[in-house]
Amino acid sequence: TDIAKATLLRALRTLEDKGFVARRLADGAYLPSSDSEAARPVPGPHHRLVEIVTPSLQRLSRRIPWPTDVGVRDGSTMLVLDSNRRLTSISVNRQVLGFRPHMLWSAMGRAYLAFCADAEREEILGLLRRSSRPENRASRDDRRIAEVLAETRVRGYGVRDARHAGVDVAATRQVSAIAVPALGGGQVVACLNCVWLTDILPETEVVKRYLDALQSAATEIGARAVAARIVGARAGTS
Repeated sequence: TDIAKATLLRALRTLEDKGFVARRLADGAYLPSSDSEAARPVPGPHHRLVEIVTPSLQRLSRRIPWPTDVGVRDGSTMLVLDSNRRLTSISVNRQVLGFRPHMLWSAMGRAYLAFCADAEREEILGLLRRSSRPENRASRDDRRIAEVLAETRVRGYGVRDARHAGVDVAATRQVSAIAVPALGGGQVVACLNCVWLTDILPETEVVKRYLDALQSAATEIGARAVAARIVGARAGTS
């Protein structure tokens, strides 16, 4: 633009205060606000949801010292829309925006599959079964899938499979995650996770300390999605 950065930042902050733009937590990018008529058309089916989850992620960064991410279903995978990793003092891979956690192996995917509608679950599993990728072979083991999803429902949260590193594959220390569904209008609007280093805390302690905060944030996100009338406006569900 040939405009000084300081000038651009002042303009963007003014536009943000007036509701014309919103800022994404994961990378600090400024996006057109879906509340503004001047911003039409909204860029992408998930843009409004990113706006909705931002306040919850900011509050979680004050209640949970570990990073939390928000993801939605996109076809046969999850898709990370936003994260508060850059707000946390604990260094875990921060290049998470746009990552696709696996449906069967990730905490997010398991939470989504466990709590979504039966028809949608079968649709997702059907896509995985037709895939030739080695990591999708487990989708053909109906008994094991049923066991994992039943355990997830009883616990109320999904757990990353220990063999699945996900976006944290390059981490020098073992990383794990738990995830909860954000429910709204009878649907899974999104999934919210908590990522931590297993040599510092065991899963039981993470659940004891942080699950309530994670579930409260998920409830808030679900309610805000319903109020904003965006439930159902997700990729892969049309």
